[in-house]
Amino acid sequence: MDATIGNKSGLKFMIDTGATHTVVDAKVLRKLGLRPESGAATMVSFGKTVKTRSYLIADLRIARMRTSLYCLEGSLANLGFDGILGLDVLRCRNYLAHCETGEHLSEKILSIDFAAQRMAFGASEPLDHEAPFENDPYRIIVTALIQGRPARMLVDTGAALTMLSNRGSPDWMRDLPVVGIGATFDMLAQRRQRAVQLPILEIGDDRWTNLHALIVDAGNSATDGVLAVSHLGIKTVRFDFMRMLMAWR
Repeated sequence: MDATIGNKSGLKFMIDTGATHTVVDAKVLRKLGLRPESGAATMVSFGKTVKTRSYLIADLRIARMRTSLYCLEGSLANLGFDGILGLDVLRCRNYLAHCETGEHLSEKILSIDFAAQRMAFGASEPLDHEAPFENDPYRIIVTALIQGRPARMLVDTGAALTMLSNRGSPDWMRDLPVVGIGATFDMLAQRRQRAVQLPILEIGDDRWTNLHALIVDAGNSATDGVLAVSHLGIKTVRFDFMRMLMAWR
């Protein structure tokens, strides 16, 4: 999505519910003339902790809303965008105001329309399916059923493929049919991973069959995998942070 920081417009941001914090590319921060805050900061990528720096952004405008926040510095050029909008903004923890009216956002509801490449805050029309997510301030986690077995999955609007953590190497995961090799990209590296087929994946009253997923080494991740929303063919997703409900169609 298009974003503006201060007087620099035309920035490209990815909307990423899998990111705990907003990240801005180091080159963009230098062009803006911003100075890092004192002290080191850390962020986690695929279960690995990375040292970085934090910056105060006094005015970020995106999706007709504006806010101020502390962001983290990252190297995003290889990923093709200038910033990642994380849950610190998407979960409406920061003060959000309408760009034109200055009205404060009171409803903590986020809607993302993948087809229209549009994001909006506030109530929207009913959707076809819904499922509860955990009351975690830094992650959106839903319980899915994979082959009838419960799995705690991190909901990630920025991921291209659904991934399963090989933490503990459960027997049922070793029995999944291998369909090839896939690749994951993050701020640290590109990694080649084993691709498998999930015969049945269920969330709420919705189900997917023969879905491909990657088996990843997620280090000390507390979840069983990453649920890539766009990979599921979902066109619109909504997160109600007051009722702890995810809805989609």
